[in-house]
Amino acid sequence: KACADRVHYIGRLYVESDLIFAGDYLNVTEEIKAIKQISQEIEIYIALPFIIRLRDSAYLEKLRKLLDGGIIDGCLVRNIEELGMFTTGSFADINIELATDAGMYCFQSYAVREYSRYSATITLPYELNGAEKRHLMAQFKDISFEQVVYGRIPMMVTANCLAKTAGKCNKTAKDTVLIDRYRHEFPVQNVCEHCYNIIWNCIPMSLHARLEDYANCIMRIQLTVESKHETEKILDFYIKGEGPCPVNEYTTGHEKRGVE
Repeated sequence: KACADRVHYIGRLYVESDLIFAGDYLNVTEEIKAIKQISQEIEIYIALPFIIRLRDSAYLEKLRKLLDGGIIDGCLVRNIEELGMFTTGSFADINIELATDAGMYCFQSYAVREYSRYSATITLPYELNGAEKRHLMAQFKDISFEQVVYGRIPMMVTANCLAKTAGKCNKTAKDTVLIDRYRHEFPVQNVCEHCYNIIWNCIPMSLHARLEDYANCIMRIQLTVESKHETEKILDFYIKGEGPCPVNEYTTGHEKRGVE
């Protein structure tokens, strides 16, 4: 809903597939249709899970039905298996745009060239520094790159459920936190539908001082644990240029140091 009020400033909206399938399928799809009515130019992409297993056959059936419904423009694929599913696997017959996420290996020109055979958008990796990313983009003027300019970076995606390890797993997908020795809190998202955890960084990454470096990119705002109020302020700052920077503490990720 926070996005709906600012839809004219947004070119693409990523929606987590599990959000749609979590019981509010009709409500979410109706909201997507309403957004499409406001702006015909906006693209709606489904963000696929970080991990898919053989046990997810029921999920894949629901996903196919959604993609056949005509309201989804593309999918954000987060691993090689998902890319293969749409290129040579069981979803190869579905004609839909693909975007590879930042977690997929994409450190050099060979990987970019291979991904570009199947994916319309390639998200730049978190690990490269600014100069390395600009060098990579300069080699491929005809490829659409995407850069996460705001958002918490996934520090780890673990198939070992933290809740189960602590003896408290009740499959309710209730999120929790990990606290390190410096008392920093790392939000943990329990994805019970696919039985894995996402451990997000304790503070968000923000490249608001470096937006000019990515003027030729699709710039992504990645929202995870933010409240509605925080989301509105973040969107207004990044897409409308209104107000002061809404985050007091942030990191620039690997923008300077790159891979060590």
